[in-house]
Amino acid sequence: MKEQNYRIIVWLVATTILLTIGVQVYWNINNYRYNREQFDKQLQLALDNAFDGYYGEISKETNFAFFREEATVDTVIFKTKFDVNSKFNDIINGISKEIHPKEDSSEYSIEIFRGQQQMDSAFKMRKAKQFYLSISIDTLKADLLYAYILKALPNLKTKEIYIKHIYNDTIWYPKKLENTNNFVQKRSKSGYLKQREILELFYPNSPKQIFLSSLSGMLLSLVLTALIIGSLLFLLKIIKAQKKASEIKNDLISNLTHEFKTPIATVSAALESFGSFQAANNPDKSAIYLDISRKQLGKLNTMVERLLESATLKTESLALQNELVDWIALIQNVLEKYQLQYPDKQFTFVTKHEAFNKKTDPFHLENIINNLLDNAVKYGGGQIEVDLQVDSNEIVLSVSDNGNGIPKKYRKELFEQFFRVPSGNTHNVKGFGIGLFYVKTLVEKMGGTIRYESGVNFGSQFIIRFQP
Repeated sequence: MKEQNYRIIVWLVATTILLTIGVQVYWNINNYRYNREQFDKQLQLALDNAFDGYYGEISKETNFAFFREEATVDTVIFKTKFDVNSKFNDIINGISKEIHPKEDSSEYSIEIFRGQQQMDSAFKMRKAKQFYLSISIDTLKADLLYAYILKALPNLKTKEIYIKHIYNDTIWYPKKLENTNNFVQKRSKSGYLKQREILELFYPNSPKQIFLSSLSGMLLSLVLTALIIGSLLFLLKIIKAQKKASEIKNDLISNLTHEFKTPIATVSAALESFGSFQAANNPDKSAIYLDISRKQLGKLNTMVERLLESATLKTESLALQNELVDWIALIQNVLEKYQLQYPDKQFTFVTKHEAFNKKTDPFHLENIINNLLDNAVKYGGGQIEVDLQVDSNEIVLSVSDNGNGIPKKYRKELFEQFFRVPSGNTHNVKGFGIGLFYVKTLVEKMGGTIRYESGVNFGSQFIIRFQP
């Protein structure tokens, strides 16, 4: 994938994520505002309905209908003051005594109905003269009104609801609020309110109640946003992995071409040399060309085997052949071969033990050490050290060098198959990027772990830990 196309995809994914977040934030803000408006309407409606219900209840005690059969009195209106603590029955009985028909009262009877509903029903059913009595009470029954408000607002905290009534005097219930700045204030618009009568409801102006009512929508929005963003990031990760795999593939093809081209060219030159002179007449020169061809073909065969071996590392077909091995002797033999092959570098072996015997696969253990030393020779400095420490808890084998180390941004990918630290198009250091992959895979199959470190006293250090 071209770098420009990858950048366009990244830009599109980032733009989509930002737009998704913006839309969800806008939707949640509008949803919060809508719920706030609905909450305000709920408070207003509850206050008005509670006040209407309260006056409906009061009317049952303060409105009375009187029926007198064949009475000539059409309407009688009484205006009087009485003790509100006295019983209404006593009051009505006192009022009824003041009603005198024009004829003998023994010819008449009086029926009393309480409440507006009973009066309306009775008036429709009776064909009689009638009059209606209404008693007005100016004192508000705050506890009764408060009970109607609580009934209309069952989901709110009752201890946080306050009412204020203003008419002849001011009444607070259940107690007076000293500071109403942090409260939602609603004024009743009921038709039962008298002139200059005011009824107000107070509730804490806390966003918590609105937030809780909007919580389900917010959670759904959050889940959808997370799914969209997660899907886009996962898609971007896959695209990035494909881009990386494409780069690794191109780099591998380039390295294979370069690595295979050298032995093939050398063998081709040796064969041409055989054709330019009579090989039978010059056996010494023929032996030299044959030896060169043999070495280059062996090198070519080794590279092919390493590639094939890397393809089977993750399969179950790779079985370990464990046997009792002296690790000290094995490491020393490997170091001696490298010291002879690279006399310009200094190899050191540090251990406190003269011998350490443990069952393992000697072939793969030697290959692990070979690969780590090979990397130290290629990328490290002039001093390479192998350290082996053994105790009752673990076996620690480390290979370190005094080179420049590996940049931090590439350390997470060190042990991936075919990965090589980018070095442009140069081929000063040959390889396919399978050495560390091989080491990590074999170490894990042997029950160990490996990690990379870089410090002040060394450029690179690979630390392997095994159980004793």
